[in-house]
This record gives sequence, C-alpha cells and structure tokens, in this order.
Amino acid sequence: EEGSGLGLYLCERLVLLMGGKINYESQIGVGSTFFFIIPANKVENTSSSAIMMNPLPVSRAIKSLRFYQSQKRFLVVDDSAINLQLLIKILESLKAILVVPAKDGYEALNLVENQEFDLIFMDNIMPNKNGIETTREMRKKRVVCPIVGLTGDDSQHDHQLGLDAGQDIVLKKPCSPSLIVNCLIMLGLCIEETVV
Repeated sequence: EEGSGLGLYLCERLVLLMGGKINYESQIGVGSTFFFIIPANKVENTSSSAIMMNPLPVSRAIKSLRFYQSQKRFLVVDDSAINLQLLIKILESLKAILVVPAKDGYEALNLVENQEFDLIFMDNIMPNKNGIETTREMRKKRVVCPIVGLTGDDSQHDHQLGLDAGQDIVLKKPCSPSLIVNCLIMLGLCIEETVV
C-alpha cells in the first residue's frame, strides 16, 4: 500500500531545519532506506524534550510558516509583565495566533475552565501558584493541549520537574522568536514553507 509521501516531506523539512541533509538508497523489488545527517554537539545531562536545534533566522522563520488551522488560541502565563509582553509580541507577529494572557496559575486555571486553547506557555517560577503546580492541576482537569514550560533555570532538575508535571517541552527564558518557531513546528502546530 502506497502512502501519500507526507511523512517523507515532513522528515525532509525537519532535517533541513536542523541544518542537515537527507538521502536514500533504493533497490527495485527490495525497497528503500532513508537516512539523514545533522550537525550536533555532544550534550551531557540534557532533557530529551529540550529543543537543541539550530534556530531559524528570525525573518525567514516568521515569513515562511503555515498554520494547520486559520486561527490558533494560545494561553501565555507569566507573572512578569515584561516577559508576558515580550512573548505576546513574538506570538502575535506570527499572525494566525490569538494570545490570551494570564498573570498567575490561578488566573490560568480559571481560563482553561471556560475556554479551549491550542497551546499553553507556562512560566514555571511564579508566586502563589507556580507553573509546575498549575500544569499538574491542568492535566488532572484533562487539559490535553501541549504545555510548554518556561524557566530561567537551565538545570536538568528544573527541566525534569516540568516534564514530570505534564509539560511537553521546557524552554529556557528568554525565548527568541526562532526558538518559539522551532517549538511550534516540533509540536505540529505549523509547518515551515519555502519562500521563493
């Protein structure tokens, strides 16, 4: 049974995004083997869910994204007004995103009771109710959208706390636009298109 070829296309885009090359070997009647090479540095004690790829140049990344649905709803939770505004500005520059801000875990929990989101960015270190506790409660309430933890601490322990709580990815702040774009692509919310 033949497939649509979409899987190979997605693999090619991801490998190119990471600065690599993809190739194949094929024999009639036997089959094909696909392989890729990507540049990488050896990393010690790093979370498997942390994004360790070379980010896209910002202008190229923002101009060449296509979202799978016309309008995405993102919840951004951060007690720092500056960090909140910075992330909102990055996300809104991507156009097809409606951003809903929350200043703490309590406000975020109230918002997920009444609204559905495609993605949640969660600051892990907040007063009152931190991002780890909030994520655990959201998962107990059956919030199924991806949750991206944000932390100023890049220790393995801090990353693991977020993952154990139910976060899909944990990123170190401050987040660059290209890191956010890579995160959205990895979570399957959009795809990079070649701009000619």
